[in-house]
Amino acid sequence: MITKNHKYVFISVSPIIVVSLLVVVTVILILIVLNINKNFAVENLSQASDIIDVTKNVSSESYNFVCTGVTGKKVIIKNMSSIFSPVIIGYILNSTKNLSPYNQKIDIDPPITLEKNTIAPIELTCIPKTTGYKKFQLSLITDNEEIINIYVTPNSSADICEN
Repeated sequence: MITKNHKYVFISVSPIIVVSLLVVVTVILILIVLNINKNFAVENLSQASDIIDVTKNVSSESYNFVCTGVTGKKVIIKNMSSIFSPVIIGYILNSTKNLSPYNQKIDIDPPITLEKNTIAPIELTCIPKTTGYKKFQLSLITDNEEIINIYVTPNSSADICEN
């Protein structure tokens, strides 16, 4: 806008041009941010698939297994399922300790088949020491490489690990 009576001359930019420039700049910034996030997500998801495919982790509730008791080094497992009869080929004594025999796969020879609605003893190397009535987690490994987690409460007749 140009005025005659004033000392200054004002020239204004059309509001339509300003709004269109703001929209273009905003769209460009959004595209840049989305491209950066897309590359980040694709890179990290490819690493995550490598980690997830290691084993199939199955809870004991889906198989309906429970520990009915502990005698010496034997843990008595009851398969209350009327559908599944898995073959147990090994186990892991889960612990926060990094000592043997904890947190290592131990093979069972011969493998044990837990038939439907039956009880089977599984002999362990030893029973982890717990305080009070605390439970420890026993991970059973099937022939399908599935892991079935069962919580076991040791009693006074259990053969406790030295470590």
